[in-house]
Amino acid sequence: MIDLDDINVLRKLDKSDQLMLISTWASTITELRKKIQDFSIPEKYSWKNQVVYYKKPEKILICGMGGSAIVADYISDLFMDEINIPIIVNKNYSLPKFVDEKTLVICISYSGNTEETISCFYQALEKKSMIVTISSGGILGEYSSKIGIPCVILRKGQPPRTAFPLIYVSLLKVLEKVFSIKNIDEALDESVVLLKDLSEQLSPEVSSSQNQAKKFSLFLYNSTPIFISNSYCSSVSYRAKCQLNENSKLLSCYENLPESNHNGIVIWDSLKVMNHISVVLLRLPNEQPEIKTRVEVTKRIMSKKTEKIVELYALGKSKIAHQLTLTYVIDYISLYLAFLNEIDPTVITGIDLLKKTLAKKHGLLKNFKKLLDT
Repeated sequence: MIDLDDINVLRKLDKSDQLMLISTWASTITELRKKIQDFSIPEKYSWKNQVVYYKKPEKILICGMGGSAIVADYISDLFMDEINIPIIVNKNYSLPKFVDEKTLVICISYSGNTEETISCFYQALEKKSMIVTISSGGILGEYSSKIGIPCVILRKGQPPRTAFPLIYVSLLKVLEKVFSIKNIDEALDESVVLLKDLSEQLSPEVSSSQNQAKKFSLFLYNSTPIFISNSYCSSVSYRAKCQLNENSKLLSCYENLPESNHNGIVIWDSLKVMNHISVVLLRLPNEQPEIKTRVEVTKRIMSKKTEKIVELYALGKSKIAHQLTLTYVIDYISLYLAFLNEIDPTVITGIDLLKKTLAKKHGLLKNFKKLLDT
């Protein structure tokens, strides 16, 4: 096992410099907020002799895959009790049948070339839906600009999963414009301060004895982690699972309370000791009493079968700060776990192979470009 305090070894493994990218979350959020402060929703767009007018939507559908879709999950959780219309996340090639001209379809693809998202973009145009897009360019950015669809353009050149703060803030700001949501800027101000502090505390220069993320990664090393969360941070456990899959190349699982107490909890009834399983309980400072009880009982049940149980608490007062601080620490943990396994966190060989095979065999992106041009 490598020494996490050997900076030279970490830098050698981290060929695409993910440690640098994660260290800049706070400044990235600040810069993006300035860049998109003038973003606005137009009166209309035109395509194929049809004019679509923007008005208050009756429902919202957010289309994306991977890291883009995860952000949509976060925002759906966040505004569940604040926006009085449905926010639905679509991770597929096709739009649900209910999508119509009263639906706001938000298409998110960091690259701008995610074939499932481009497919949904084209179908939304056909259905005369209101559309907003978020990308760093690609087909999505190109045709949004040509057609007159509002698009938040992100900076290019990084792995899509590392663009989480860019997409997160962009989507927040889009919904703030549509629904005049209050207190988002205050929550982001709080989050930036907390992320700056965490960046200093979790950086590779801080020793394992003082670094929370390094401690967690050493605790989880050589185990199969299960992340358990609740409430508006339910999507954080899913992001954790995905980050350990992509960055650490590890099998990982996620559960959410209270749902897990109706199924997942039963695995702990097994007579076998399960010390190869580790559990990370993602905790909120404002958990409702029933959830606190569920966490404590669940922890007591699990502790009879594994010694590897740990808790990670969100920081700050706002829901946005809670989501971002938990995510930030977990992202660092996923990088340190990759280094412990002597792996470059950026390489995603399986995904790259699949994309090349799909492009060669089906050529959907080329087909959609032709359809958009006709």
